[in-house]
Amino acid sequence: MTLQAIVFGVDGVLAETQEARREAFNKVFAEAGLDWQWGRTLFAELLKATDGEDIIQAFVYRYLPHWRHTEDLSHLIAAMTRRHATIYQELLDNGAVKFRAGVTQFLLVATRAGVLLAIATDESRSQVLSLLGANLEPPETADFNAVCTADDCAGGKGNDRYLSALRKLALAPEVCLAVESSPKGIRSAVAARLPTVITWGIYSQVHECAEALPAADDGVPRSASSMILSGWDCRKPTELLAQLRSFHAAQPRSPGSSSPLVSAVRFRAGESSRNNKWRCAV
Repeated sequence: MTLQAIVFGVDGVLAETQEARREAFNKVFAEAGLDWQWGRTLFAELLKATDGEDIIQAFVYRYLPHWRHTEDLSHLIAAMTRRHATIYQELLDNGAVKFRAGVTQFLLVATRAGVLLAIATDESRSQVLSLLGANLEPPETADFNAVCTADDCAGGKGNDRYLSALRKLALAPEVCLAVESSPKGIRSAVAARLPTVITWGIYSQVHECAEALPAADDGVPRSASSMILSGWDCRKPTELLAQLRSFHAAQPRSPGSSSPLVSAVRFRAGESSRNNKWRCAV
């Protein structure tokens, strides 16, 4: 089957948004007069423990147990959570959250090659649109044919974002490819039956991603459903697209197989991508 669309996660794929979230949390704590300072190691531990949900509460309960009985703790956490959302949105609006190196060029090459582009993420719609608007400007155009966010699937399962993207694209999962960087995102994409490429981000761990890979079933051994490609090098977008097409063409299609092929690739650093125009179909 020919690759017709690529569905991207956001954090660790298009941009390191979790790093911006960490910076926003530290600004919130400073504004509140607290001496809390989250480094990358600590933040990674919190993300792993919470999947990003109720992360301040998890921090307090795990590292500051004496705070548990603080009067109005729940109100303080709620206020800081709201303030964090505001600061994070401002970082996105102000263009402080950049695409990973080479991403813009790859999006343009894929668009020109006739490959449809989509996003499936737990980020809010306003957050995604701000990220795109700050990173894709004239004169070039990268088309996103579907953007599916937490706002589209409130209360739903993670794979609902991918299922929604497939509906908007009007395509079967077999002709699409997902690109993800977290265990949660990988599980969501695989549950939606999309062949999935994994790229490591700042907060992606190889062993954690491996645990999210599909188990062996229907005659497709786990070892065959995971492999390391030569590199996720967006500085060579044409070569990368050819690599993804080859990976997609090689996915197993045994009758009744329920485990799409998953590939792990490394995103190599490159020159900062220049800004280009974007257009989004929602």
